Amino acid sequence: MARGAIVNRSVIGDDCSVGEGARVEGSLLMNRCSVAANARLKDCILGEGCKVGESSVLVDCVVADGREIEPCRTLSSATLD
Repeated sequence: MARGAIVNRSVIGDDCSVGEGARVEGSLLMNRCSVAANARLKDCILGEGCKVGESSVLVDCVVADGREIEPCRTLSSATLD
């Protein structure tokens, strides 16, 4: 976890990273996930090896294994296969 990262009520798998200023709440991150600086996750499930780009916001989303979310993307109630 980087400086300033906040993780609340979440489960973080092995070899995950959460960038500076990122916030993860009520979420499940499987192994090898990466959440970039200033990204926000709330009530999400990220499959193995997912990457969330800088300043992205995901709320109530399910993201399949290996997916990459580009920087500055906002998603709500989405399922990404």
